[in-house]
Amino acid sequence: ANIVKTRSPKNAYPNAISSNRFINTALSGLAVNDSNRYELPGFQIGLADFSSSLYTTYTGDTIPVEYFQDTTGRIPPEFNVIRFRIPPGKKIRLFQQPFEDWKYHHGEFFTVGAWVFSDAENAAQWIYTSNPGGTNRTVGSEFPYISGKWNYVGGVFQNYQDNSVFLVYLTLFNDPALNSDTVDILVAAPVFYWGDQIPFDQAGYVPSTGGLFSGPVSQSVISVDVNAPESVDSTNTTRLYLPVMGNIFKLRSSTPRTIQSINVTAGGSANNDAAELFPGGTVITLLNESPGKIRIQNSPYISLLNGEDWYAVLPGGYLTLVNDPVAVNKWYEIGRGQVQVNYGAMDIDFSDPAFQDQGNQFNLAVPPLVNVVNLVGTRGSGIIRYISQV
Repeated sequence: ANIVKTRSPKNAYPNAISSNRFINTALSGLAVNDSNRYELPGFQIGLADFSSSLYTTYTGDTIPVEYFQDTTGRIPPEFNVIRFRIPPGKKIRLFQQPFEDWKYHHGEFFTVGAWVFSDAENAAQWIYTSNPGGTNRTVGSEFPYISGKWNYVGGVFQNYQDNSVFLVYLTLFNDPALNSDTVDILVAAPVFYWGDQIPFDQAGYVPSTGGLFSGPVSQSVISVDVNAPESVDSTNTTRLYLPVMGNIFKLRSSTPRTIQSINVTAGGSANNDAAELFPGGTVITLLNESPGKIRIQNSPYISLLNGEDWYAVLPGGYLTLVNDPVAVNKWYEIGRGQVQVNYGAMDIDFSDPAFQDQGNQFNLAVPPLVNVVNLVGTRGSGIIRYISQV
């Protein structure tokens, strides 16, 4: 489908052709890592006391952070909502990490914004730290906040010409002077734009073919532990569930795993509360970060070229699939490959059979995994007319 951008003061969501600089506005891929710390691709989560400016890496068992189902209908379904449960006297910050784009926009204004919902007063504010003239300076956005409703919290700041410090983040507060209990703060669709306007973008479909894209097309890249609870069916280990807001998935596993279906069902039959179906016609690419551990098997739900399983034994293997526009749980292979990340170098020895083509004495047979051959220190003699000619 093609995408068109419209403008309305009641909508503020980035679409496929906006210039939003946050790479994970959908807030996809929230997980707890092996060190019991929350991870959110593209962002860093920090925790501090209310009156402190010293943040620590946020730990999973300190303050619950979890996905939340919006029942107001205000947030479009393609954007996840995250709930932060913050006790009195604490605050959390959320900022994109890494973010180097500011180094190329000195002197320009920028706009940040996010949807926030809470019953607490003064629950959220954007904070910006810079150092114009070599002096550190911290400012914050206003609190245009109505409790019990979705509020758009945002502000316009300047990236000063001589800045060497740039840090902008969304801060979520539980002010002990205003609240004595733990508060829930919901966050959705944080954005960053160069310019002095809060964008009001709404995605929609072009009614005919021929739509054009301008500028870069960004896709979500998500790291997935295929054995994590949100990725598995508790009764069927051949099922894999991926977050539906991603297109590129870096798969990892500590144990061997054979997969025969991807997001094959949803609801109770999935035995997984996080399971959803991908929209029809979705293209995904799987990157294998655990060589020799993950096998995608040809099956009634995954149709692989020539019926050949995908089993990457070296780093850099990838598989691209597209699902059926009607039977969305059926996937078809588009292609696969191997990005060579292990570069090897060898001296040539014409007496070594590894370099010899028994059918053609003029064809230099370079062994697999060798990317560099040394012709200066060649041993033996011979004439090279071809290199690894098949």
